[in-house]
Amino acid sequence: MIMALLFVYITAQQKKVDSFLQNEANGTKIIGSKSLEELVSKLKRPKKIMMLVKAGQGVDDMIGQLRGLLEPGDIIIDGGNSEYKDTTRREKECSDLGLLYVGTGVSGGEQGARKGPSLMPGGNHLAWPHIAPIFHSISAKVDGESCCD
Repeated sequence: MIMALLFVYITAQQKKVDSFLQNEANGTKIIGSKSLEELVSKLKRPKKIMMLVKAGQGVDDMIGQLRGLLEPGDIIIDGGNSEYKDTTRREKECSDLGLLYVGTGVSGGEQGARKGPSLMPGGNHLAWPHIAPIFHSISAKVDGESCCD
């Protein structure tokens, strides 16, 4: 299964987002959003939000913004290579709110961008059935098989 929609949320770069949507994304299933609230409202339940935010306070800040927009059973995926102790803490905090949190290591550099990254998810196991198709579709492949399971 491949993600049907990619939502773009970049507050400081709206002109770039608009240009991307009119050009590269034209004719695709990519949809842009002008606010986090709008982005979250477009997602189907369970909502799956993958953050690519630099590890640290920014991740906590984004989770804080998402808390009021998500419902129990929704999923937050942190793809910012956070410290495992932070991932453990965030998983507990989100679990207390009924949210499913998954911290994901992402590596591969330029080759990962071209051929699929190495993905190392860990967190609430209840999220896996919902996010596995996404991870399998974007991860590196060997002999046609996903390197993420």
